[in-house]
Amino acid sequence: MATMDIVRVLSLAALPFTLYFAWTKIGCKVDVKVTYGGNRHSAYGIKEITLINRKDKSIAIFEAFAASSDMVLTLRTFSPPLVLKAYEAVNIEVQEASAYYVGDQEVDLLSQIDDLQLNVFLATPSKLVKCRPHDVSSAIGYARKHGRKLVCVSRHTFNGRVYSKKVKYAICCTVDGEHKTFFIDSGGFIDWGFRPNGLHADQLVNAQAVKNALDSIGADQIIGPYIVEAMP
Repeated sequence: MATMDIVRVLSLAALPFTLYFAWTKIGCKVDVKVTYGGNRHSAYGIKEITLINRKDKSIAIFEAFAASSDMVLTLRTFSPPLVLKAYEAVNIEVQEASAYYVGDQEVDLLSQIDDLQLNVFLATPSKLVKCRPHDVSSAIGYARKHGRKLVCVSRHTFNGRVYSKKVKYAICCTVDGEHKTFFIDSGGFIDWGFRPNGLHADQLVNAQAVKNALDSIGADQIIGPYIVEAMP
């Protein structure tokens, strides 16, 4: 094969890569994931946005705002500008609000948020960049798409340990300078790894009865001074 033919073949083979790398440098392409939230002392609204830069170049952002068919909501302004680096993903928290108003009329986003087709825009030095919604795979998204019931998780903690309604009492003590919490369940089992590790039903009537029962088996000889608390 002639040298020119080889060069031509190599050039054609490299063309897709050249076009791809050129595409990564041209324009701006940013994905966005919007997270909603609120609590008892603030208004429901946009809690956070996640920006994902899909291009091989940095973007300077002066402002991020959301727009629907008839509303515009400033999310964050940046001074100096936020620099979103190439292929970087950042989470941007949106400050809580007491209420939202259009003119002098209060807007209840909680009742409208599912109907608002919000777009997120970024103000950059050269132009406005409209972000592309980023559909992150999640349990909530799957449940909505397939009409499934979403299971909500409740976690109650005591001294850093998660407990359920099966736990009736907690034993709090200090072992070798370390704070320890042991649970007693409704069946009287104590999860401390020592023996004896169980109490009878008639010893579980209240915290004092539990303390008396533990004293009778010499618990203080095993774990030192301790207190017993009834779980809420």
